[in-house]
Amino acid sequence: YQAGLGASDMRSGIERHGVALGDIGLRLAAGSRDTRRLFRWMERTRARALRHPPIIPERDESSRKMLEELRRVGSNLRTTPDDRELLRRKRKLQEKLRDSARAQRGRSGATGHLDLGQLMDTLGDRTLVELGVIGDELMAIEVRRGRFSRRSIGNIDEIRRELSRLRFDMRRAARLRRDPSRVIEATARFGAMVMDDRGDGEEVVLVPPATLMSAPWAVIPALAGRTVTLSPSAEIWARSVGSKPESEGVVLAAGPDLENSVAEVARLADLYEDVAVVLGPSDETAHFADHVAGSSIAHAACHATFERENPMFSSLRLGDGDFNVYDLERLQRPPHLMVLSACDSGYTETNAGDELTGVTSALLSMGSGSVVASIGLVPDSEATAELMYRFHRRLAGGETPSAALARSQAELIDDPAGYIAAASFVCVGGG
Repeated sequence: YQAGLGASDMRSGIERHGVALGDIGLRLAAGSRDTRRLFRWMERTRARALRHPPIIPERDESSRKMLEELRRVGSNLRTTPDDRELLRRKRKLQEKLRDSARAQRGRSGATGHLDLGQLMDTLGDRTLVELGVIGDELMAIEVRRGRFSRRSIGNIDEIRRELSRLRFDMRRAARLRRDPSRVIEATARFGAMVMDDRGDGEEVVLVPPATLMSAPWAVIPALAGRTVTLSPSAEIWARSVGSKPESEGVVLAAGPDLENSVAEVARLADLYEDVAVVLGPSDETAHFADHVAGSSIAHAACHATFERENPMFSSLRLGDGDFNVYDLERLQRPPHLMVLSACDSGYTETNAGDELTGVTSALLSMGSGSVVASIGLVPDSEATAELMYRFHRRLAGGETPSAALARSQAELIDDPAGYIAAASFVCVGGG
């Protein structure tokens, strides 16, 4: 059924029908002593919708025009947010776009299946930690140097409540620019609940359940200073880690209404000299799409919005309006690495099937190798710009995105402003 659907939101939504069956499989596997069997079942219930690349509409002028009008309406609503006629028009356009996408037919089949031998070869000296929910318990399976081990972590509801409190403290500290001591304490409590202190500094591939993807994993004590890559599933990580950029193009885009975006992009442009295409706050979405498609690195310093009611309308704010997931899926080729340096750009939501939705998940389903993005409110500050500069400097020097981000974060966490910026970013995908 999932393969036959052409709309991404429908493929994610239908996953809810497999939840009960997956839960039975997980419980039976957990009752056995075969940890590899349990790992396979965890993978069978993970991010299945993302295994299907989006259907790219061909010569769909109607949807293109609706997207352009939706941008105009959205821009007008920023100046007159209570205009009822504009609000009605926005809802109508969104409904038409949604219905048009849902009328598309899918393609049979999805991307490949997980081969454990190939996964262990790809991991090498890395450690993979996959977290899964079985009943009301969070369980971890660790894959390290060819060996599988498992351990019980604790009650998932308590862990989710602790994460909710931590995210609240992070947003409050970012908005008010307060001392991060409360966030540091909350991060330590959350970290003690979910991760042990084992490990000798090796790179970690972390596969949390969808509801825990928005945690500040990079700065919890057991992982701080280590190279950490997040992924919705081990299969997606293995697929992404072997992907290669199709070009050497670099795109740096500064969005409107951000105090430091232009300065941030100008400073990054110096690192790439004449290679980078620089877009400013007045550049339109069409220019952004043309340059980003198939690029090696795309960096967007712009406002991001996550739409809980319909994540397909989650968007990046550009010169002429919002660039949403429907726009993103119309790209013929995704960027190999996408860097989103503003608030909530990497935030994802889950539906009843525990499937990820939003900009980051769309990029991964399209085949991007990695996405570096924020999981919360990021201060529009010099600390965030400094983190991005250090990250790109290492990236330009040949480091992988996950290693470049981890080392840049480690250099800033001792500074109060730097800690919030460092805690807010994750590398998702192949690293």
